[in-house]
Amino acid sequence: MKWPQSFLEFLTRNGIDVGTFGHDGDPPIPRFIRVSPRCSERAAEIIQHLQAELKTSVQPVDWLENFFSLDSTAKIVQTQAHRDGQIFGMDVSSAVAVHALSVLPDDHVLDLCCAPGAKLCFIGEEQGDENVNGTVTGVDISSQRLSTCKSLVRKHKLRRARLFCCDGTTFSVHAPSRVGSWRRLTSLRQQSLSDADQKTSERTKNTKTLPMLKPFHATKLLSCDPQIESEMLLYDKVLVDAECTHDGSIAHLIKCDASGWEQFEAYYSNEQKMNELEQLQRSLIRNGFRLLKPGGTLVYSTCSFSKRQNEEIVLWLLDVETEARVEQIPGSEAFPTATPLPLGEGIQEKVSGVLRFSPAESRTSGMFIARIGKLGPSPAGASPLSMGTVS
Repeated sequence: MKWPQSFLEFLTRNGIDVGTFGHDGDPPIPRFIRVSPRCSERAAEIIQHLQAELKTSVQPVDWLENFFSLDSTAKIVQTQAHRDGQIFGMDVSSAVAVHALSVLPDDHVLDLCCAPGAKLCFIGEEQGDENVNGTVTGVDISSQRLSTCKSLVRKHKLRRARLFCCDGTTFSVHAPSRVGSWRRLTSLRQQSLSDADQKTSERTKNTKTLPMLKPFHATKLLSCDPQIESEMLLYDKVLVDAECTHDGSIAHLIKCDASGWEQFEAYYSNEQKMNELEQLQRSLIRNGFRLLKPGGTLVYSTCSFSKRQNEEIVLWLLDVETEARVEQIPGSEAFPTATPLPLGEGIQEKVSGVLRFSPAESRTSGMFIARIGKLGPSPAGASPLSMGTVS
């Protein structure tokens, strides 16, 4: 791909080496797919049929389970496996952002910038279907993009998911207290649980009910959640896959190359707009951290190579939130990550553990991922109080 001068100038301003994207003669970045966890036991059979149908080799990604690579020109949409919901297209570097959350079956997860929905659906499938009470809540400011996300939720047959059309910088709905017939916080807000006469206990002092925010979409098991606000209903895990310049996304750059670079030039060559983007990213990560329970995990990611949108956002959060700490991403020692950016003496250590993926070094699309923990014990009594399993 021949880069226009405006893009090369953007790279220079942001300290990005054009070699990060690879060099002439490098083979194309492969396409990646994942096999649904529901079908993982049949993965070998599914891949065998897929290879026969596409007449191309499909190879396992040896550093991330249930992911496979194939020729970049392969068309998977019309394959039987894709129609049956057995495989889904997803760049493996993007999948690491979900992997970094370490999602557990009973976790309540917030995806603060969820559209178009690939990561949200991956989270939901990682939680599993049977005998679990975990949920995934998705937020996006665009109703059009949320419509795509809603379609994916249905295609993936997620049972415990809800979507809100809302500004992620101000979203304030806490994790569900009711999932089907399963309830937690059974001693909280008893009026909503048909016992209005019970006295308010010490545990309910910080519990209140705000005006309901109507979901854009909610599966049946989450349709009756009363939207209680309580420190005991903060999210176990939060993903902030923030809006960015997309300069690391090969798919995005290919679209720019095909349709023209005018929009990129108009937006990202404007310092005022870059300042607004930086403020948006700060507001998103801070609101996500606010909604995260003590002891929980937040993952911040972008598909940009810009230090300003990545390490500097994380460093800013560490400055303003004393409970925030960068954590190592499980299994990252086996990942084909790109070389960390030099940040200067005394700063590098603060963000040790953040990951970068690049076309040149990782053979994936570009991605930045940081896992951030929130210090402190979980609120007293925050463990689920079950009244039966989900039904």
